Formats: sequence, C-alpha cells, structure tokens
Amino acid sequence: MATEENIKRINIRMPLPIYEWVQEQSDYHGVSVTAYLNMKISEIKKQEDMMKAMAVMTNENVLKYLEKKAEE
Repeated sequence: MATEENIKRINIRMPLPIYEWVQEQSDYHGVSVTAYLNMKISEIKKQEDMMKAMAVMTNENVLKYLEKKAEE
C-alpha cells in the first residue's frame, strides 16, 4: 500500500494533444490521470522485466548453468 514514505511526487510536462489523449484514456478506464499513468508505467516495467528474464533464459551460458544445476 502506498504511504507518504514510499511515494515521490513529480511534475510532468507533455504536449497538450498527448495530455488530452491520456485524459480520455483515464476517463474511459474510470481512473485519475495519475492512476492511469502509474498503471501504464507499471505495465512497461513488467514488460522490461519479462524481456530481461527472456534474455537470461535464452542465453546459452545461462541455460547450460541451469541444466547443470538441475542435474545436481
């Protein structure tokens, strides 16, 4: 849960057409602009984490290490 200790406030500048699109999207999803931006940033972070995990899993050295560990 978010508390004052683990929240950082920032100001974001963006072109008006992008802001209007974000506002439309947040209205459509029934959340505030802040909540919508947080959701999208969280989705991007999850995608990057998944890409990193996939890179590790497709690295031959990592695969060999995992296979060796599985045999032990």
